[in-house]
Amino acid sequence: AALEYPPLLVEAQLRDGATRMQQGDYEGARASLTDALMGGLRARHDEVAAEALARRIYIDGERRGQPRRALDELAYAEAFVERLPAPALLRGLLLTNVFPLHAAVGELDEAREAFERAIAARRELYPEDHPEVALTRFNYGNVLLDEGHFEQARELLTDARDGFASSLGEHHPNVAVADYMVGLAHLWLESHDAAHAAMERAITRVAARDPESPLLARMLWGRGELELARRDYAAARDIFERALAISDARGMSESFQAALSLHGLADSLDGLGGPERDRALALHERALELRRAATGDDNSMSAYSRERLAAHLLARGSVEDAIAQRRRALAQYEGVRGGSTVNVARARVALAALAVAVVLADSSIVILALPDILGEFDTRVADVAWVLTSFNAVLALGAVPAAYLARTRASVLFPAGLAVFAASSAACAWADSLGPLVAARCAQALGGAAVVGAALEVLTAAQGSERAAARVWAAAGVAGMAVGPALGGALTEVLSWRAIFVAQVPVVLTAAAAVGVHVPRLRTPAGRPALGVNAALVGLSAALTAALFLLVLLLINGWRQTPIAAAATVTVMPAAAIVAGRLGRGHAGPLGRAAAGAVAIAGGLAALGVMPGASVWWTLVPQALVGAGLGLSVEALTERAMLGRTHPAVHAGWTVAARHLGVVLGVLILTPVFVGDLDRQQVHASSAVTSLVLDAPIDPGTKVTLAQAGVKIINTSHERVPDLGPLFASVAVGDDERPRVARLRADLEDQLRRAATSAAERSFLTAAVFALAALLPIGFAARGRS
Repeated sequence: AALEYPPLLVEAQLRDGATRMQQGDYEGARASLTDALMGGLRARHDEVAAEALARRIYIDGERRGQPRRALDELAYAEAFVERLPAPALLRGLLLTNVFPLHAAVGELDEAREAFERAIAARRELYPEDHPEVALTRFNYGNVLLDEGHFEQARELLTDARDGFASSLGEHHPNVAVADYMVGLAHLWLESHDAAHAAMERAITRVAARDPESPLLARMLWGRGELELARRDYAAARDIFERALAISDARGMSESFQAALSLHGLADSLDGLGGPERDRALALHERALELRRAATGDDNSMSAYSRERLAAHLLARGSVEDAIAQRRRALAQYEGVRGGSTVNVARARVALAALAVAVVLADSSIVILALPDILGEFDTRVADVAWVLTSFNAVLALGAVPAAYLARTRASVLFPAGLAVFAASSAACAWADSLGPLVAARCAQALGGAAVVGAALEVLTAAQGSERAAARVWAAAGVAGMAVGPALGGALTEVLSWRAIFVAQVPVVLTAAAAVGVHVPRLRTPAGRPALGVNAALVGLSAALTAALFLLVLLLINGWRQTPIAAAATVTVMPAAAIVAGRLGRGHAGPLGRAAAGAVAIAGGLAALGVMPGASVWWTLVPQALVGAGLGLSVEALTERAMLGRTHPAVHAGWTVAARHLGVVLGVLILTPVFVGDLDRQQVHASSAVTSLVLDAPIDPGTKVTLAQAGVKIINTSHERVPDLGPLFASVAVGDDERPRVARLRADLEDQLRRAATSAAERSFLTAAVFALAALLPIGFAARGRS
């Protein structure tokens, strides 16, 4: 009967297309919707034609990876809808299908605007608990999920799920689909138990209705990805094989859904190892072929397949092939989103990350300059330590308030913080005494707190992904903290300690260009900080103070290295941190990496505390351990503190506060220990110097002069390692005695190096205890997660 009455036929075609969409058969749905569109135009059934066009736009953009093509049809579709007698219904549907397209091409502001317009259009027609309102929330939740805003996505999807359940009943298919998407959000947030519960509810309901449903195959893919995340590769393999069997049974073995399952099966075989691992490459390549055949080679779907293939090639050691696939994937993403948009976003990300690195490097960049500052201002070790302590204390106090302010004022706070930081850096460079320098460092820290507090919001807006932004933010902070001492030492040696602060001014002002991105205002509660993780950061940062501060004092003041030589020596730590950070990702969870890092830091510090001699070579392996521990632990704990949190910038602020509180505590606790041991060692050094001088084969008069002057220099070098240069410069010796005096000087300096090394022993061992103590809150955090 429908064939004889065109309006009824196109209605049937439209409903068939909508049903196929719900089942996950998007190619079949598009064919039915195209028939409905053309039939509706011929029969002048404009409502059907408009709805078919709106749904087809969604399929082309979201499911076939062709958002540009879909957006090209948008203007025609909007005009079509507005000429209808009652356009509000289809306007809401069209807008609901449009905001994923804007997000897919990087137009996040347009996506949010379309969502708000869609919600408004739905509310014109329906009450708040109507399924169409829930559907709009559901679709925008999917957008947020794709863009990496997992916490916000979970909240919207949960609201949509509850809306479907209250209006349609708990057993409606929409509830199952929403449950599944909530499970995906939990998966990406690494809440594996919650993900398992939500996905199992969805899969059980869908399987009960149709055990060979295409929708079930889609859900099994997500369930398999969960098992991959849990590293249960055998379970993942079985699930992906079941999904592929359903696709085969429904004649969809060449669909995009089958391609997803092939990627998952390949990764599970790769994880299992053994002979089946050889199949993985062929499966990834087959999945890419299916994507290209279904959607072409110029869309995000094919780019995703290339990324999965590239990751597999890299794991196999085929670096060149992996790079080639990754570059092609990137080119495809740029083709979808627009190359200029991608490049601008990259530049903004790089600038914001640079700002974070510079600010957090400042907590340690002056360490190699402290001996020069100590000499220029003629002060004590305990006093000059305030150049370091003041910055870290103010940054620790200001980080959390700045992060809360950044929720609503990030676009203003970021450049304002950079301006304050730059002006304060200039003031540091021109300081003529210790007091003004410490005051300028406090102002620097206030500006720095604003920068790091707002930077994560800026990064999130530029990248469109909270998780990616958090990783960039954490990595930039670790890089700054690790590289800071070496960079500061090089500038101090080549120019002066003031050059450190002069160089920062143009760098941070350049980073202000990152604020060209729009940062939305957020007002929802941020939640409590991760106490266990932040407590661990306090302990580890206190421990790292010994490696970053006391080791430098030992190298320059105790062992008389030049700043640039000391800078070269301590480059072992940042190099090890970078390597360990890269290798550690993907091999363990954040808390596992953090625990391993804490043990490595403790081992390295303990090794520094028991060095058998005063030689740079004895520091290299301990430095490598400390650096590896830094790379494994600090970044992992920072990511863990922000993971799954609403407003990660606030929780990033807590991690900054914890890290710099740890530095302050480390300096305040370890400096008195070091200074006290140094004074005690001076008593032994005084006796040893007298004995060495009196036993030396030189003129008796010269002996007495050197012994008396040497003891005086040692006894007046309170809280400082004595400098014997003036002692020998003041004594006139003959040419025949010069070699013996030179040998005596070398022996005396060796004795002082040994004394300085002994003075640092207890400080290093105490710091090792701090690192081991961090294992307790890490363990509590792990128990809380389980």
